[in-house]
Order: sequence, then structure tokens, then C-alpha cells
Amino acid sequence: MSAVSTHETDLANGGRVNFWFILALEGAKMRQNSGPAKEPAERVIKTIRRATRRQFSAEEKIRIVLDGLRGEDSIAELCRREGVVQNLYYLYGRLSRCKPILN
Repeated sequence: MSAVSTHETDLANGGRVNFWFILALEGAKMRQNSGPAKEPAERVIKTIRRATRRQFSAEEKIRIVLDGLRGEDSIAELCRREGVVQNLYYLYGRLSRCKPILN
């Protein structure tokens, strides 16, 4: 602590406490975080992308694969038009050739 007590400071200021003087002697006790912990920006972006990802129904997947098998357009053109990456197109094709498992 300091050599000057708060009582002596009160008397020197006519009974008033000199806030800045005491603060300088004792040091500021401030919180580091002013609110709840924030998530990193990368994690927030990943969460948004997961929530906004397109979900194709089974009928849509079959239609896309059949359009590709017709051969009117290239696979790249078809995928661009449908908003599907080519890897997914080929995955849909492999899955459409599999027999469904009955429960």
C-alpha cells in the first residue's frame, strides 16, 4: 500500500476523497472482457455456411443424374446450371445405381 492513507487524503481535501489520487496509488481494477466471450470469426462463418447449405431431395438428385446421362450438355455445364460440384454429381450417380436397403 502507500505511505499516505485514505484518511489523510480525506482531511487534505476538506473531507472529500481525491478519487484520482487513490486510483493512482492503488491501481485500477478493471475487467478484461466487457461482455460474453465471442466466438472466432472462422467458427461463425462455418456455422452460417452449414445452416445455409442446399439440401437436395432424392428426386432432385435423380433428375440431375438423368440429365447428365442424356448427354445434351456436358457434365460441367449441367453442374454449373444446377449449382452442384462435379464430385457430388458422380456421387449421386453411384448412389442411384445402388439397391435401396429395406428395413
